[in-house]
Amino acid sequence: MLSIFIYILIILLSSLSFKRVFLSLLPLFIAALKKETFDIDVRFGLEVCYTPETESLLSSILEHYQFDFLIGSVHSVNGYLYDMDAFSKELLWDKNDPSTIYKSYYDSIEKLIQSNLFDQVGHPDVIKMYSIDPGYDLHPTYHHIARLANEYNIKMEDNTKAHYSYHHPDIGLNADFRNILKENNVKIVTASDAHYPNDVGRCFELLDPR
Repeated sequence: MLSIFIYILIILLSSLSFKRVFLSLLPLFIAALKKETFDIDVRFGLEVCYTPETESLLSSILEHYQFDFLIGSVHSVNGYLYDMDAFSKELLWDKNDPSTIYKSYYDSIEKLIQSNLFDQVGHPDVIKMYSIDPGYDLHPTYHHIARLANEYNIKMEDNTKAHYSYHHPDIGLNADFRNILKENNVKIVTASDAHYPNDVGRCFELLDPR
């Protein structure tokens, strides 16, 4: 059945817009996969790119689907991607005070949590990836985010992507941030942000086991 479903999906993709097909057939695709037997526990979710400006749009789309989990992530600051080696430094980092970028990023993380759309926050402190000094003490921000995460019962990722892709010295979360999250009884989820199979679970063995 699954092979037939995938064949039909390919045919439809060739004749309709990808967006329409994806949104209309995704629930059927997940339902078909859930009928299959796997050697591991397989759950189905999305990592959703969050911006405060698109919160209402995201809510109107996501309410039609029943995923096992939804990850909300902030991938841009003031409309610019912050992590693209090819152009982010030129378009964003070189034109703005780092403190403004960091504050805007964490303001979006705060709004993401308060949106109540998501089960966990993706790479919550990845804005540090280029090791650029924020120019101010982040500890009050860590405490504020931790209190919000506890209040809204949302998980936070201990994500290794910045370490293995951008060579940041932190393996995952900033150590102080991680400790503050734990002090506030926030649930922490290990994540490798894998875009390729070989990166699944990458550097997990280096994370603080506490």
